[in-house]
Amino acid sequence: QAHADLVRLVIGAAHSFSLGVVAEGVEEDDQLRALRDARCDAAQGYLLGRPRSATELSALATAGRG
Repeated sequence: QAHADLVRLVIGAAHSFSLGVVAEGVEEDDQLRALRDARCDAAQGYLLGRPRSATELSALATAGRG
């Protein structure tokens, strides 16, 4: 519970300064749910997608244009 309180506190503080918040290292559904409930702006981590090489990202970007 202390960790969840700290996350909400940090998100609230950032928002009070009109800053966006990106949570890193999201690996479980309950983490993502808690971040959504805390109004986190964005998230990244293994739950959402595995790391990719620059070559893979370039190929994906090129495919998306066509």
